[in-house]
Amino acid sequence: MRASVNLTSFISVPQKFSPPPIKSISLDRMSRKILEYFTAIDTDTKGLDKQVNNFVKDGFQPYGDPYVIPGEKSQVCQAIVLFEEDSAGMTLSAQNPL
Repeated sequence: MRASVNLTSFISVPQKFSPPPIKSISLDRMSRKILEYFTAIDTDTKGLDKQVNNFVKDGFQPYGDPYVIPGEKSQVCQAIVLFEEDSAGMTLSAQNPL
């Protein structure tokens, strides 16, 4: 005769699945007005990183994921935006660098 084992006594199984909470930054980005949008483009990720970092210092933010345009001369791209709330900080830092 084979003994039956109740696995639920060994494994903790949640009774009800709840999805992870939505990050507030995603909702925050959706409600903010974009003042400027453009695409930073370079031939490699090091060059793109340098461009994006320079724009971030001026108050811009990367928007979405980077992407590649394939071809003989492949290009690495990143959308860059300036949100309405961020523009005041950019103006101040441009006029009064630290």
